[in-house]
Amino acid sequence: MVATIIKAIPVSQRVLPVLLAVGSATVAGGYVRSQLRTQSRTFDRYFSQYNTSQSEAVRSKTFDGKVPDPRTSFFNVLGW
Repeated sequence: MVATIIKAIPVSQRVLPVLLAVGSATVAGGYVRSQLRTQSRTFDRYFSQYNTSQSEAVRSKTFDGKVPDPRTSFFNVLGW
C-alpha cells in the first residue's frame, strides 16, 4: 500500500503542471477569442454606419491618388 502511494506521488507531480498549463492556455485562448469576436462585431457596426455616399466619395479620392498615400509620408515612423 505504501509503495503505491509513493509511486503515485511522482506521477501526479508530473501530470498536475501539464494540466495546469493546458488549462491556463485554454482559458487564455478562450478569453482572447471572445475579445476578438466582440471587437470584430464593434468594428462591423461602426463601418456599417459610416457607409454613406459622402464617405465613399472620400475613399474613392484616396484610392484614385488625388490624396497622397499616408504610408509614404515622412512622419510615418513605422514604415521606415
